[in-house]
Amino acid sequence: MAAKQQEPRLSLKLLIDEERNRVVAAEAHKEFVEILFSFLTLPMGTVIRVTSSGGTKNAVKIGCMNNLCRVVEKLSNENWETENCKSMVLHPRNPLGNYCQKLKVNIDDSWSNTKYRCSWCCSRMSWYPNVSCTCGGKTSNHKITYGVNNEGAFLQKGRTMFIISDDLQIRPACPSVLARLLSNLGLSEMDGIREMLIEVSKEQVISLLARSLVSESPLSDVFLPNPTKHETKLPERTLQTTEQNEPPAPTPTPTPTPTLNLQVTLNKSTNKLLFAKATNEFFDFLCTFLTIPVGSIIHVLKRNLGGFGGCIYNLYTSVEELEDKWFGSCLKSAILNPQIAQYHNCKKQPLKLDELIESKLLLDPRPNQNFAGEPLLFIVLDNLDVKPLSSASSSLILRELKVPFRDVEDQVITVGMNEALSLLKAALTSPSSALTNGLASFLQKKKKKQEA
Repeated sequence: MAAKQQEPRLSLKLLIDEERNRVVAAEAHKEFVEILFSFLTLPMGTVIRVTSSGGTKNAVKIGCMNNLCRVVEKLSNENWETENCKSMVLHPRNPLGNYCQKLKVNIDDSWSNTKYRCSWCCSRMSWYPNVSCTCGGKTSNHKITYGVNNEGAFLQKGRTMFIISDDLQIRPACPSVLARLLSNLGLSEMDGIREMLIEVSKEQVISLLARSLVSESPLSDVFLPNPTKHETKLPERTLQTTEQNEPPAPTPTPTPTPTLNLQVTLNKSTNKLLFAKATNEFFDFLCTFLTIPVGSIIHVLKRNLGGFGGCIYNLYTSVEELEDKWFGSCLKSAILNPQIAQYHNCKKQPLKLDELIESKLLLDPRPNQNFAGEPLLFIVLDNLDVKPLSSASSSLILRELKVPFRDVEDQVITVGMNEALSLLKAALTSPSSALTNGLASFLQKKKKKQEA
């Protein structure tokens, strides 16, 4: 019987404040830092799936996103343009997945280096079988697997050590950096600081991902039994990250922002949105909430994260503040905005997020570039529960809402860039009222204009 392959692990040195039972810092080589940076490349759908795969231990509640994932999973295949479309939203591809394959411990299961070749021509391929080709053929079960080289993932070669704070601020190791970090935590000397060498497992990496989204002390949470909860005072961050002598980048020519029309029904007394009647285009837009990587979410929200992310923003600013020389070619900007994997965007994207084109020979698994079949109408509830209008019982929905009919009002809102940003932020931070928190203020402004 073949020997069971040993799970890869990484060495990590923890510095522990024994009196307060907390990790004050960790020292690690670039391989561990690359794993932390990879969290920014993961699509939100992957984050939810990976952290939920081990049961309740690592599961995190991210606004209404978990609910949206459950909705997508429950929708029958007849509501999708093809079966592949549902799979793409539930298992969105990491646009930088080829780099994540080089990590010493890789928790990203969204990326495959296997493609299916068209049965008629030899040039067009897809990640999925049975995809129609432009030549009239279909991708067959003939798989082509490409190798992945074993060179470094995101950072340049070398054995440089890094200092990682408990709230995931990362700097190249230096005694003065460590002294400043310990001083900020109220420590004046190394007495009382215990060093502990550990081997980090894949399960612990998943736990770190989960805790980084909800906690300010993920290292303590994962590696110490019953850690002392403490508030970490985060340093002030400046929005300016370019060198002072660097000339400003040229202003690109603006392109029109796609918009979506959405009919919403609200409770007039409370100004709470009860539900929305949405087209397949708006449903496709909601699907992209699960295909956008974490780094691109932070990028598009312009740091206006509200209650989202625990200390994941510290990871983001650590990438920003590290000098370009530490990264492979163009990888710093790629981590900060991985974009959306090819064919994982919607036709009308008010967030103006682009796809990262992997190959011009790849076929779109969606014949009409839609996730949902068309034409379709959906009922979207305030918590982003989505029901096809064909199967949703109008009487049941009204019964459950328990709102007097005279207190119900319909309005149409145009979802442009600002509305889309507000809705995305609400979906990440509000556990039950994404529509209300994301769109109510825009409805109020519209109403005031109408009354003026």
